[in-house]
Amino acid sequence: MRLTDRTKKLAVEEILNRTKQLITEEVFSKEDFVRFIIARDDELVVPPTLKKDPWVHLDVGYRMPQKIPDLTTNDWGIHATLSFAGVPFQCAIPWRSVRAILGPMIEVAWAPGPGETEPAAPDPGGDRPQLRLVSDEGGDTEP
Repeated sequence: MRLTDRTKKLAVEEILNRTKQLITEEVFSKEDFVRFIIARDDELVVPPTLKKDPWVHLDVGYRMPQKIPDLTTNDWGIHATLSFAGVPFQCAIPWRSVRAILGPMIEVAWAPGPGETEPAAPDPGGDRPQLRLVSDEGGDTEP
């Protein structure tokens, strides 16, 4: 039996997703929470303010200070109502977009899967205010 490239890609993706799920469930059983580094993805459901960022960092776990009673994992990913500035938001995080799991006792990272690309790095200037040195005389100077 000969596998097509698409079948191989799906098999690799399924193995990676299952690995991420098993690691997550094991870490959830031992740690208060872990940080997920997530690449932007069409199926990622987070607040609109986070959706525009190429990378999302979320702290998730069963024993967080603010409890997450609906936290579940399945073959697709993680589902949980998380709090953002005190406002609850029902999130959905597909395994394929999880790029790292970080905690006190674990640091695991994955490269993009076959045919995937990473989101572009954020523009360091972006919409953030720019810092500038100001001389004692009040004029701007180059950094």
